[in-house]
Amino acid sequence: MWNRKQNNSHARVIAALAATSVMALGGIAVSDVAIQTAAADNKVMPGTACDEGDEAFLTNRTNPRFLQSDADAQVYMCPVLRDDTTDDLDRLIVSVDNQVGGTGSPGDALRCTIHSISPDGTQIESAQAEAISLGLATLQFVLTDFLEFDKGHYVLQCDLHQNDRILQYRWRED
Repeated sequence: MWNRKQNNSHARVIAALAATSVMALGGIAVSDVAIQTAAADNKVMPGTACDEGDEAFLTNRTNPRFLQSDADAQVYMCPVLRDDTTDDLDRLIVSVDNQVGGTGSPGDALRCTIHSISPDGTQIESAQAEAISLGLATLQFVLTDFLEFDKGHYVLQCDLHQNDRILQYRWRED
């Protein structure tokens, strides 16, 4: 009978070691997934996701490749999805097609502004980029010194002239 108890103890020890090994390996797999999840998070949105500020009928949404302003001057607000409300927005890139161009006069350029807004809406930090030349342009925002608010949100605002287009915008959270 003592042999049977001893064999039972050995079986329990082996089972415990096997269970510990499986849990440890599972922990490694879970930690690998967590490391991959913690990596930079890239997103892309079409220009058609942007919403016109005033006159919806002055926006051409007939082509899924871009949003086009049919007005002389129109303001568009574009959502910037934030997965982790404590991570920072690292970079924002906006692809546009400037059909008017800038003559050097104020307000001529196709202009986009990224806003970081506090949770209660009382504080705001903004950065701006412009496309002055005619044709396709890439507006890049490198936001290393950009003030961002934990649990706040972002909004991309673009000021377009007639026939100007927003093709897409993309960003990365770190």
